[in-house]
Amino acid sequence: MSSVMKFSVVNAVVLLLLIVLTGVFYMKKSKEIAVVNIDAIYNQSTAGDMAKKHLNEVKSILEKRI
Repeated sequence: MSSVMKFSVVNAVVLLLLIVLTGVFYMKKSKEIAVVNIDAIYNQSTAGDMAKKHLNEVKSILEKRI
């Protein structure tokens, strides 16, 4: 294999990994958003209020770890 071909293969593999990891990241984020929206519907409050509550809970957990 020539060095140019090796470089192309490495680039293709790195690009594929980035695409997969980005997809996994966004899938997890969309699940979190869906949970907030479902929770908001169940509790009859706005999604914004539920998101604020969720972020405050996360913030307090992170502050406890520090």
